[in-house]
Amino acid sequence: MALVAAMAFFGLWMAWLGPMFFQPPQPTTQPAQGQGEPPAPPAATQPAPTATQSDQPERPAVATQSVAPGRIVAVVPSTQPDEADLVLGSLEESDGYLLRVLLTPRGAGVRSAQLTEYFRTTRDRTHYTVLGDEARQSEWPADLATTEVRLRDQAVPLSGPVWQALPERPAVENGQGLTLVARLTEDGQPLLDLHKTFTLTKGSYELGVSYRLVNRSGAPLELSLSDAGLTVPLQEGTRDERQLIWAQKPKDRETPESKPIGRAEVIKDPKEVKLPSTTADVGLVWAAAVNKFFGAVVRPLDPRQRGLTFSAVALGSDQEHSRFRVEWKAEGIAVPADPNAPVELAFSDFIGPKSRKLFTENKDYVRLNYEKLISYGSCALCMFEPLIGLMLWLLDVLHFVVRNYGLAIMILVGVVRVLLHPLTKKSQMSMSKMSKLQPKMEEIKKQYANDRAEQNKAMAEFYRQQGLGAVPILGCAPMLLQMPIWVALWGGLNASIELRHAPFFWWINDLAAPDALYAWTTPAQGFNLPLIGGMLGPVYAFNLLPVLLMIAMLFQQMLTPKPATGPSAGQQKFMMYFMTVFFGVLFYNMPSGLTLYVMASTAVGVGEQYVIRKHIREQEEAEARGELPKKKERPLPAPRSRSRNRR
Repeated sequence: MALVAAMAFFGLWMAWLGPMFFQPPQPTTQPAQGQGEPPAPPAATQPAPTATQSDQPERPAVATQSVAPGRIVAVVPSTQPDEADLVLGSLEESDGYLLRVLLTPRGAGVRSAQLTEYFRTTRDRTHYTVLGDEARQSEWPADLATTEVRLRDQAVPLSGPVWQALPERPAVENGQGLTLVARLTEDGQPLLDLHKTFTLTKGSYELGVSYRLVNRSGAPLELSLSDAGLTVPLQEGTRDERQLIWAQKPKDRETPESKPIGRAEVIKDPKEVKLPSTTADVGLVWAAAVNKFFGAVVRPLDPRQRGLTFSAVALGSDQEHSRFRVEWKAEGIAVPADPNAPVELAFSDFIGPKSRKLFTENKDYVRLNYEKLISYGSCALCMFEPLIGLMLWLLDVLHFVVRNYGLAIMILVGVVRVLLHPLTKKSQMSMSKMSKLQPKMEEIKKQYANDRAEQNKAMAEFYRQQGLGAVPILGCAPMLLQMPIWVALWGGLNASIELRHAPFFWWINDLAAPDALYAWTTPAQGFNLPLIGGMLGPVYAFNLLPVLLMIAMLFQQMLTPKPATGPSAGQQKFMMYFMTVFFGVLFYNMPSGLTLYVMASTAVGVGEQYVIRKHIREQEEAEARGELPKKKERPLPAPRSRSRNRR
């Protein structure tokens, strides 16, 4: 019964989570590589971001020049070819870059950003694209594209092919840089030059983006800049875990506070969702667009820059397949008249994997609290994050030894089972004893069938006489102690990018996805079963591990002590079959690493129960032969008289 209760609790908890994560399938195909791109074997360098915090002094207010009516502000057309080969970084292993960024003259934005060490799928070895969607690029501005400058009471669009790449590249230590410029005129006379410089360093996931505003008008200017920001990456797998996350840092705190915004919250309203703006006391440290395993972060190097605001915006009107992005706008930028005193805005943008190891070992990422980019589901609500960290640390240690995450998971099962064995044994022996005492308990219930209060007192006395304590259900508590470990492992294994594309053996080649022994389509084209589609998710393959899990669970529950007779016997039999099927459905589309853990734990539990029951049986046989002192049979509590009850 304890096993059924524990499993029911876990099952209901997971069923409650199902509607949160299983959404209608989204397009999961990565955008195709551009034509003429070089082949790209993976690199294996260690990321070492070097972006540092800059403390820019507050700029004094500059009076703006009055403008005569009728003046026209325009941008000088660019002679840069629209498909110009503007490349930063490389996907060649020998070059040492972790990113390759393709830039476009349209808005001086990012056409695509691909990772050197990560690929689309286990079969498609095209490098993973975090930013950029070639299939729908014309529908919205490119990522990090400058969309508009507003000055002289006029809005000048900059998202088109109006940026020109300068032939002289900026010098970047151990890296590359590229500057694009857009030139604005007023009635044909020079007004403003916008220089936008991108930098990328070897061994880093950080893309530096800086603006340099040069006044050519001879008079002070005040303007605002708008940027397209970052689009959330495409969905990974069958579960939609895409979201935007932003972080603020009050003056009285050392660590930024973060808050997520889910897809549903953004696309339900076609208007933009304003994020908290920067104030004198609170600075917006960063804003991010992430999916399950990857993400991009835009971070101003001066988090207390006045007039800098971020917004979450839905792209498109299709509520089912719409994507969304985080945009930023800098207002009230005062540019002095002196062209030798330009105004600069600087950002450092992370584009890469949501790796717990990376975020906890890099001191800059620890200070910025980038670990909050990793979503452990509702485990944070259950206060299980410390346990998640412990389980993942132990898994990493085991993987370091055996060099296979599947084997590491199975060894972790053994470690957890050994630690919990004394509690499991006590629970099994208590349940076995309760099963044998069931007939006597039924007699007590019959004796006091008309007096519930006396029945409870007699049952408590009977428990005490049999050495079960006042509340025998406490014997089930050891089983419930495993639930936090299951929940922590569910959150940890589900969010661990180290398991993505990590093979185990034979057909299990991705522990972060269902095992898919035979797949007849893609996750995006799978079908949803009636009634249970929200919990199960789209079915696109035959997964063998959940079937093996059901078989192991059935054997385990068959070995669990049950009452021989009575109404509870039929109830437990029904629950045994129901929970077996329920867990098979629940885990059908779960990551194979998590299913492997639960299946291995259940299989080891079957053997453990067999050994414990054999020990109990041998102990009873020894008592019958007189080799052990036989426990005295204690009589049932004597019924109390009705007159005494009345008193």
